[in-house]
Amino acid sequence: MKNLLKKYTAFLLKVLAPLGPWGVFAIGVVDSAALGMPIDLIIAGYVYGTLRSLEARAVPPASLHWFASLYLLFPAMAAVGSALGSLVVYAIGRKGGEVALRKRISPAKFDAISERFESQEFLALMIPSMLPPPTPFKLFIFAAGALKMKVRDFLLAIFLGRMIRWLILAKLVVSFGPAIVERLPALLHEHPQLKFVAIAVGIAVAALIYFLVRKPVAELAHEAEK
Repeated sequence: MKNLLKKYTAFLLKVLAPLGPWGVFAIGVVDSAALGMPIDLIIAGYVYGTLRSLEARAVPPASLHWFASLYLLFPAMAAVGSALGSLVVYAIGRKGGEVALRKRISPAKFDAISERFESQEFLALMIPSMLPPPTPFKLFIFAAGALKMKVRDFLLAIFLGRMIRWLILAKLVVSFGPAIVERLPALLHEHPQLKFVAIAVGIAVAALIYFLVRKPVAELAHEAEK
């Protein structure tokens, strides 16, 4: 199974390589909208390939181009694609409503998800979007639609969660190489506290960005109502 996944990933990288960042964007859309893709491995491949290219061109690590190419370009394109692709599942959930959600999960799980969204829907979606498989991410997307989460908050929550996840991934790949993607699940299993540290940092960063973005938007909406 592992060899098959490697061959599948290598094939996708070969096909998408000419597309550059747009290839990552496309994978992000498809991964969230329909088929599950080895997106972490693909992003790691792009980041590592870019790192080697920058090193071959003797681009200094302290340069803005080096930072933007490794830590912003691919994670951001993948995060935007993932957020937009999630709208497909969101729309299905919104159309089906709570009745469709109740049919898909147990009453206990439905109550738990509903309580999370009622208390803090933004974090209830952002945190699962940060976590790697086997987190049932599409279930939370579907629930966000069924429970009528605002589209603006929905997109922002997924973008921030995915961006944080893949920023961390990019840093790990630069530091340890692409093999870290395969070792990471075992590492998190051996040291579960690392997962909570990453989540805590992600929440802090996302909350800061969220409130910085939300305040101007709310002020503009208030002015428009006058």
